[in-house]
Amino acid sequence: MDVLIIGAGPTGLMMAAELKRYGIDFRIIDKSKGPSEKSKALAIQARTLEIFQMLDLDEAFTKKGLALNRMNIFSQNGPIGSVSFQGLASPFPYVLSLPQSETETILNDHLGNLVEREVELTGIEQGDDHIRATLSTGESVTCRYLIGCDGAHSFVRKHLGLTFIGKSFPSVFSLADVTIDWSHPHEEGSVFWHPSGVLAALPLPAKNTYRLIFELPRCQMPSQANEDNLKVDIPAPTLEEVQEMVRERADKEATLSSPDWLANFHVNSRLASNYQKGNIFLAGDAAHIHSPVGGQGMNTGIQDAFNLAWKLAHVLRGKADNKLLETYHLERHAFAKKLLKGTEKGTYIAALKRSWQITLRNFFAKHILRTQESQRKIPRVISQIDLSYPNFPYDGKFARGPKSGMRLPHYKELLPHLKDLQEHLLILFSTDPKPFADLPCTLVNITRETDTTGELHEAFGAESGAAYLVRPDGYIAYRQTPAQPEKLIEQLKKFTYSGKL
Repeated sequence: MDVLIIGAGPTGLMMAAELKRYGIDFRIIDKSKGPSEKSKALAIQARTLEIFQMLDLDEAFTKKGLALNRMNIFSQNGPIGSVSFQGLASPFPYVLSLPQSETETILNDHLGNLVEREVELTGIEQGDDHIRATLSTGESVTCRYLIGCDGAHSFVRKHLGLTFIGKSFPSVFSLADVTIDWSHPHEEGSVFWHPSGVLAALPLPAKNTYRLIFELPRCQMPSQANEDNLKVDIPAPTLEEVQEMVRERADKEATLSSPDWLANFHVNSRLASNYQKGNIFLAGDAAHIHSPVGGQGMNTGIQDAFNLAWKLAHVLRGKADNKLLETYHLERHAFAKKLLKGTEKGTYIAALKRSWQITLRNFFAKHILRTQESQRKIPRVISQIDLSYPNFPYDGKFARGPKSGMRLPHYKELLPHLKDLQEHLLILFSTDPKPFADLPCTLVNITRETDTTGELHEAFGAESGAAYLVRPDGYIAYRQTPAQPEKLIEQLKKFTYSGKL
């Protein structure tokens, strides 16, 4: 067997679905009896939806989810400002609200119900070219690669001796999935900065239902976490407490009902020291956990899987050297490190308690959110379409256009070529594509005749001809102007780390 996946949350299911698409032999196990029944992670960001679109899964999600167009911020004295997602340069200019239970159901159905349930990993032995995994059933499994998608308490991470570096926030946070009758629109999220604690209200797809995340004064007690600081031993909030809190911080006339989930939790911000050890990898919460600010966690895990899957497939198919797999840690660990810093900062800002800090925060936030740059930048960061990977080769003198390492901009003319992409895509702007015809990648040539408005030539800085080499995960590996087949061949050899094609 090629790959054994441990854990069948969204990250593990995405990994399995991708390996199945590439025709890789794998198994996926999970110790739970079935998919999550809790709403858990809610936000699906634009970049994740773009990935689902590449796999023809986007409609399955958008039909069930609720599009959130805006996030509003309030203080106790009134509106601070808002962030709109409607200007995003994406087919999905919004945050999609969908309970994790639904996300897992869609991915599990897409996979074909291949998860082996109530099976746990109990031991790992790593050899030079194979891994022997022991399962709770008593079975011994031999595979070439093992992927730990087994959550924050990851057995795989602990077995490998990888540290989970980071911090715990001193505050205890609470959550409630409830129905609310109040004055705020259901298609927009709201955050209330209040001296007694922050309150975030994230709409759920069902009418007038919300996920509330908040602080309760009675829960702010020391030494309430276990040794991993991931659980809280404080009684969950009651509906009466939550209603009183919402009336104090958000809407004095609000009426809450039908509680579906009430709980407390610690916010941890932790990052595994390495995502790879030999032929064993970590992905999702096994590799990183952080504040729910911005709704980044599940999206980051899904994109971990999307990044690693194509690299594994190319190595297993003999298209690339094993060294390609090292780029998984280099790319995803660097992004997660930056992400943790951002979510930590956002959490601290939202949870300020001292009056002078609150005054300064509200003053600066009100002015910053009025600027065009903030309205452009913040949605791009939250949606993850701004994500780019470092350490790509110098890519020529372009006057404009997306750079190497960036996500390929989504234009409707290019979408058909991205769907089910399993090899590199060469987007060529040339009057003579013949010299490029034998390159081992999918070729699409854009001419002045097909680009009648000139929009693509302008957007890609291709007035004098150009070539963009796009990886199977939709990120630009290399670009050049004018297009030169010899240099493209040279770069393809470098990307496979094999010195050959």
